[in-house]
Amino acid sequence: MKNQETVTINSPWLSPEEAAEYLRLFDKSGELNISYLYKLVSSGLLAPYKLGKFNRYRREDLDALLIRRAQ
Repeated sequence: MKNQETVTINSPWLSPEEAAEYLRLFDKSGELNISYLYKLVSSGLLAPYKLGKFNRYRREDLDALLIRRAQ
């Protein structure tokens, strides 16, 4: 498990693990809750992008999601 402190991620494209960490999606035990990220995708609130064979998430989409959820 990574430390829950702010992590600097420089790329505009984030892996599912990085996106979950960026959104601070942790379960009660402090582990990353990537399944909640997939729930956001399946509900249409977040769009994944295929880069090669991997799903990636744009940082600006994650920021927009945070702003929408805060309102």
